Amino acid sequence: MEQITKSTRLIKRVQQRMALAVWGQKIFVSFCITLGVYLALMLFSRFSGYLSDWFTLPSLGVVAVGTIVLSIILFRKPDNEQAARLIDQNQKTKDLFLTVTMLEEAIGNYKPLVIQDAEQQAVKIQPAQVVPFVWARRFAICCSAGLVLFLLLEYTPQFDPFGKVQAAEVEQEKVKEFQNTKKATQARLAELKNKDDGDSDEESKE
Repeated sequence: MEQITKSTRLIKRVQQRMALAVWGQKIFVSFCITLGVYLALMLFSRFSGYLSDWFTLPSLGVVAVGTIVLSIILFRKPDNEQAARLIDQNQKTKDLFLTVTMLEEAIGNYKPLVIQDAEQQAVKIQPAQVVPFVWARRFAICCSAGLVLFLLLEYTPQFDPFGKVQAAEVEQEKVKEFQNTKKATQARLAELKNKDDGDSDEESKE
C-alpha cells in the first residue's frame, strides 16, 4: 500500500475536511437548538414571573456551553470509506477511490490497474473542490440570532401575573433588613465590649 501514497493522502485530507465541515454543521444545529430552548424559557420567565432571577446577562453563557456540549454529542467523525465515496461522487470516478480503500482485503490481479488509475486521478483533485467550506451564511445567522437574543434579554419587560417577582423582592428586602440588623447588633455589641474594657481599665488604675 506504500505505492498509493497520493490516493491515500487525498482521501485523508478529504476526510479531515469532512470532519471539520460536519462539526461546523453540528455546532450550527446545536446552537439553534440551545438558543431556541433558552429563548423559550426566557420568554416563559418574562411573562410568568417564574425564574426571574435566573435570566440575567451572565446566563447567556449557558447557550455557548450547551452548544459545545451538544455538538460534541452529535458529532460523528467520517471514516476513509465515506471520504472516498464523496470523492467518487464529486469527481464522477465510478467508485475508484472507494475501491482503493478496500485493496488490502481485495483478491485479484486488478490491483495494479486500480492503483495506477487512482494515482493519476489523485493528482488532478484538490480536497477543497470535494469539500468546500461554506460557513459565512451560518456564521451570519448565529451572530444575528445572538444579537436578537441579547436585545430580548435586556429589553423584554418583566410581567408578574402570579406575584412571584413581588414575593421574591419582598423576600430579598427581608434578607437585606435582617443582615443590616445583624450588622447593627454586632456593632453595638462591639461598642459595649469596648466600653466595658475601658471601665475595667479605669477601675484597675484606681
